[in-house]
Amino acid sequence: MYYRYKSKKRSNQKIKVLGIVFAAAVVLYPVYHFRDHLQFWKYSYNKIVSQVYSAETISDKAAKKAAFLKAITMCNDYEENHPFSSEAYYLESRADFLMGETDSGADFTSFVVDNKKNSSDR
Repeated sequence: MYYRYKSKKRSNQKIKVLGIVFAAAVVLYPVYHFRDHLQFWKYSYNKIVSQVYSAETISDKAAKKAAFLKAITMCNDYEENHPFSSEAYYLESRADFLMGETDSGADFTSFVVDNKKNSSDR
């Protein structure tokens, strides 16, 4: 008759709360750690690289300039989201350089190697 009664009832509520907190931490840590990969709808490195390379192949100067401006704004957004990534700064510098070449009307070798200072149309 006395085997049904325990002298000290143990409360499992603390263990349940700790288990739920631990399970939430196990789920939330990888989501926070890999948030850059999970946000696939935002700009990624591959999208920006393809935008810059496709802008290089455009032959019309006005369309090329518009494509580079779009790529530069994408790079700026990528930099804001990934401030410690060196790829963000590399992509923006490449897009800015190619934009400068487009504005000047000549390539880099004509300025440096051929020493054509007046090759721009400004």
